[in-house]
Amino acid sequence: MSIAVATQVSDELVAMFTHATSTASHHRGGAAMLESILAHEEPASFLRAAVARNEVWVAHVGNDLSGFVLCRNGLIETVYVNKGSRRQGIATCLVRAVIEATPQSLDAYALPGDRATKSFYESLGWKARLLTMRDE
Repeated sequence: MSIAVATQVSDELVAMFTHATSTASHHRGGAAMLESILAHEEPASFLRAAVARNEVWVAHVGNDLSGFVLCRNGLIETVYVNKGSRRQGIATCLVRAVIEATPQSLDAYALPGDRATKSFYESLGWKARLLTMRDE
């Protein structure tokens, strides 16, 4: 497995990012989270700008793109691993690479009720410390 900052936007990365945002939008709180991340920008154009700013990390297993992390301003906003590549340590390797390369401490998003993501961060030693409430 190789982990690196994304240097180009491939069709495969755009498809993965678009799938991740579509999936998140169907979860409780997902639409609001995506609005704060994308700021009304289309996922593909947002992704191109994020890659240009070195905010996207990718994981490849062999030649296959397996997952990515979006990290901006000390906040891991998205961790996504292809369904067929999960439970192989890819997300852990991605997040650890981001931690090692980032001088400040990091925070991360987890959607309400997303126990899997919360458990993932807890497995890295992180603690939940904020719950955001919104009147909608």
